[in-house]
Parts: sequence; structure tokens; C-alpha cells
Amino acid sequence: QMVHFAYLPVPWANEPAAVSIQERARTVMAEMHRLRPLIEQRLAIVRAEVKARSGDDSDEKQL
Repeated sequence: QMVHFAYLPVPWANEPAAVSIQERARTVMAEMHRLRPLIEQRLAIVRAEVKARSGDDSDEKQL
């Protein structure tokens, strides 16, 4: 289940705001933790493509 950051639900009227905010924060952090390896893998691919295209070793500076 994907978390769409722009559409996080607003607190329900009968729910304390702090509780719902903490719960949403936990959900977002868990999703970011789950996606991190995929993001890092994709970033490594993009960096390799940039490096191959430019013939330059300074990929860290370019991105």
C-alpha cells in the first residue's frame, strides 16, 4: 500500500490530533524505510548512467 504524501488523511473529529499525527508519522516513516533500498538502487543506476554518458568520475558533484 503506497502512502501518497499529498493525501494524508486529516484527523477525524473524535480523534485527538496529536495521536493521529503521530500515527501518520509512523506510517510515513515505515513506508520511507521500506522504499529506501529501492530508491538507493535506482539512484545508483542513474548515477552510473550519468557517469557513463559524461565519461566523468565526479558523479557525486553532478547530482
